[in-house]
Amino acid sequence: MAFRSSIRRLVEFTSSRQVTWVLGTHIEMTNQPGGDFEIRSPSHPNERKLEVTREHLLELNEAVTGMGDETKHEVHDDFIIAPV
Repeated sequence: MAFRSSIRRLVEFTSSRQVTWVLGTHIEMTNQPGGDFEIRSPSHPNERKLEVTREHLLELNEAVTGMGDETKHEVHDDFIIAPV
């Protein structure tokens, strides 16, 4: 799956560079750990910050790698993996 390769490349890229934030992610979560908005919510009050860190990338990479060939819905404190 292409998104796994993208995540792996981001992890590799950040391993040899000082990166404070990764921007451009699509996180529609509340500011409460693991909190999610309903799909197609017209507004997102108290939305989680959009910036993620290298540690988030490492956690995401470990999670999707551990899923094997089938991506499944998995809630983490700062992101949610949701197959589409």
